[in-house]
Amino acid sequence: MRADITSFLFVSFCFILSAFTFSFAGFGFALVAVPLMAIVLPIKTAVALQFPFGLILVGYNVVKYGKNINLVKLWPFFIGAAIAAPMGFVALNWFPEVIMKQALALLIVLSILSSRLPWTEKLARRFAKSDLAGGLLGLLSGWFLGAYTIGGPPAVIYAKTKEADPIKIKGIIAIYFLVTDLCIGLLFCYSGILNKEIFLQAAGYAPPAIIGSLIGVLAFKKISTKGYLLAVDILLFIAAILLCIR
Repeated sequence: MRADITSFLFVSFCFILSAFTFSFAGFGFALVAVPLMAIVLPIKTAVALQFPFGLILVGYNVVKYGKNINLVKLWPFFIGAAIAAPMGFVALNWFPEVIMKQALALLIVLSILSSRLPWTEKLARRFAKSDLAGGLLGLLSGWFLGAYTIGGPPAVIYAKTKEADPIKIKGIIAIYFLVTDLCIGLLFCYSGILNKEIFLQAAGYAPPAIIGSLIGVLAFKKISTKGYLLAVDILLFIAAILLCIR
């Protein structure tokens, strides 16, 4: 009984932390929730349990921030992702997973450095505004999404390099995640990973998820643009480390 209570409290804390991270940064729900929850839960259960809340928060961000986004300007990224996602899924067994994840980790680190060094920041932003950059990062995002369901980091890199306004960054990320999460959710339901039991179990963690979300929204309203971009880079760096050690 004590072990069950301890697990419940720990998972509740994970939901508070992951919901805070997403509501503040616009991404990172699964990045935070899954590795931590997997300490006390099977990995498949951890993935399934956090998914409904992640999808709800993504939907909220689309309504809240997506109205500020001109989707026409993003077409190279989304077309690139749509093309590469099936290719990544089909080619899953052709490339060593460890090498591919390390390559993505290296890309993340290089993107952080390019946005932090004064002499490369302007070049990076100029390149990100081009259709070529959108298409290339879309291909990368789609590839890693289709092969390893980790297409988020390239999308975040694209959003934060293309835009300097945190609201627009969160809007781009939200639209991307809504499309990808709906596709992944259908696959989860079809495969049985998401089922009635999981949804009922997840409902019990609604209060901590709501608390974390409210704190994250308040923190986002208080932070400066510079502070927000720094927090995004820190989260991306954490993602790079997790890619290397998983």
